[in-house]
Amino acid sequence: MRAIAFSALGSLNNKTKKTVINYFIAGLTDSDKQVICATLSALNGIVDNRLLKYYQAIAKKIDEEDKHSGLLYKLNNCLIHFKLTNETILSINADNYKVKKWFQLWKKS
Repeated sequence: MRAIAFSALGSLNNKTKKTVINYFIAGLTDSDKQVICATLSALNGIVDNRLLKYYQAIAKKIDEEDKHSGLLYKLNNCLIHFKLTNETILSINADNYKVKKWFQLWKKS
Protein backbone atom coordinates (compact mmCIF):
# COMPACT_ATOMS: atom_id res chain seq x y z
CA MET A 1 0.00 0.00 0.00
CA ARG A 2 2.83 2.44 0.85
CA ALA A 3 4.55 1.62 -2.45
CA ILE A 4 1.37 2.56 -4.32
CA ALA A 5 1.19 5.86 -2.44
CA PHE A 6 4.75 6.77 -3.47
CA SER A 7 4.03 5.75 -7.05
CA ALA A 8 1.07 8.14 -7.00
CA LEU A 9 3.28 10.94 -5.66
CA GLY A 10 5.51 10.30 -8.66
CA SER A 11 2.79 11.62 -10.95
CA LEU A 12 3.18 15.12 -9.48
CA ASN A 13 5.20 17.67 -11.41
CA ASN A 14 8.79 18.28 -10.32
CA LYS A 15 8.06 21.64 -8.70
CA THR A 16 5.35 20.10 -6.52
CA LYS A 17 7.58 17.12 -5.70
CA LYS A 18 10.17 19.47 -4.22
CA THR A 19 7.57 20.90 -1.83
CA VAL A 20 6.76 17.43 -0.46
CA ILE A 21 10.36 16.21 -0.31
CA ASN A 22 9.99 15.12 3.33
CA TYR A 23 7.41 12.51 2.28
CA PHE A 24 9.87 11.14 -0.25
CA ILE A 25 12.60 11.03 2.39
CA ALA A 26 10.27 8.90 4.52
CA GLY A 27 9.93 6.53 1.57
CA LEU A 28 13.70 6.33 1.09
CA THR A 29 14.16 5.32 4.74
CA ASP A 30 11.39 2.71 4.72
CA SER A 31 12.29 -0.88 5.59
CA ASP A 32 10.35 -2.30 2.61
CA LYS A 33 12.43 -2.45 -0.58
CA GLN A 34 9.30 -2.11 -2.74
CA VAL A 35 8.57 1.23 -1.09
CA ILE A 36 12.16 2.35 -1.66
CA CYS A 37 11.95 1.32 -5.34
CA ALA A 38 8.65 3.19 -5.80
CA THR A 39 10.13 6.27 -4.11
CA LEU A 40 13.25 6.18 -6.30
CA SER A 41 11.05 5.94 -9.39
CA ALA A 42 9.01 8.93 -8.23
CA LEU A 43 12.17 10.97 -7.53
CA ASN A 44 13.77 10.39 -10.93
CA GLY A 45 14.75 13.81 -12.28
CA ILE A 46 14.64 15.63 -8.94
CA VAL A 47 17.95 17.28 -8.02
CA ASP A 48 17.82 18.19 -4.35
CA ASN A 49 20.96 17.84 -2.24
CA ARG A 50 18.89 16.85 0.79
CA LEU A 51 18.34 13.49 -0.91
CA LEU A 52 22.02 12.62 -1.29
CA LYS A 53 22.59 11.26 2.21
CA TYR A 54 19.58 8.95 1.79
CA TYR A 55 20.78 7.81 -1.63
CA GLN A 56 24.18 7.19 -0.05
CA ALA A 57 22.61 5.08 2.72
CA ILE A 58 20.76 2.99 0.11
CA ALA A 59 23.97 2.53 -1.91
CA LYS A 60 25.77 1.28 1.21
CA LYS A 61 23.06 -1.33 1.84
CA ILE A 62 22.94 -2.75 -1.69
CA ASP A 63 23.71 -6.46 -1.65
CA GLU A 64 24.12 -9.04 -4.41
CA GLU A 65 20.35 -9.63 -4.61
CA ASP A 66 19.68 -5.91 -5.10
CA LYS A 67 22.16 -5.75 -7.97
CA HIS A 68 19.85 -7.98 -9.99
CA SER A 69 16.65 -6.21 -8.98
CA GLY A 70 15.31 -2.85 -10.03
CA LEU A 71 16.66 -1.12 -6.93
CA LEU A 72 20.17 -0.55 -8.28
CA TYR A 73 18.84 0.58 -11.67
CA LYS A 74 16.42 3.06 -10.09
CA LEU A 75 19.06 4.39 -7.71
CA ASN A 76 21.45 5.04 -10.59
CA ASN A 77 18.66 6.73 -12.56
CA CYS A 78 18.28 9.22 -9.70
CA LEU A 79 22.01 9.66 -9.20
CA ILE A 80 22.74 10.42 -12.86
CA HIS A 81 21.20 13.87 -12.36
CA PHE A 82 23.84 14.50 -9.68
CA LYS A 83 26.57 13.16 -12.01
CA LEU A 84 27.06 10.21 -9.63
CA THR A 85 26.64 6.43 -9.58
CA ASN A 86 25.95 3.93 -6.81
CA GLU A 87 29.72 3.51 -6.49
CA THR A 88 30.88 7.14 -6.70
CA ILE A 89 28.32 8.33 -4.14
CA LEU A 90 30.08 6.23 -1.51
CA SER A 91 33.19 8.43 -1.70
CA ILE A 92 31.59 11.88 -1.43
CA ASN A 93 30.59 14.05 1.49
CA ALA A 94 26.81 14.11 0.95
CA ASP A 95 26.36 17.19 3.14
CA ASN A 96 28.67 19.41 1.04
CA TYR A 97 28.30 17.99 -2.48
CA LYS A 98 27.49 20.46 -5.23
CA VAL A 99 26.54 19.47 -8.76
CA LYS A 100 28.81 21.31 -11.15
CA LYS A 101 27.27 23.05 -14.13
CA TRP A 102 28.71 22.26 -17.54
CA PHE A 103 30.79 25.45 -17.55
CA GLN A 104 32.35 24.60 -14.15
CA LEU A 105 33.67 21.17 -15.14
CA TRP A 106 37.17 22.36 -15.98
CA LYS A 107 37.61 24.29 -12.73
CA LYS A 108 39.43 22.65 -9.84
CA SER A 109 37.39 22.06 -6.70
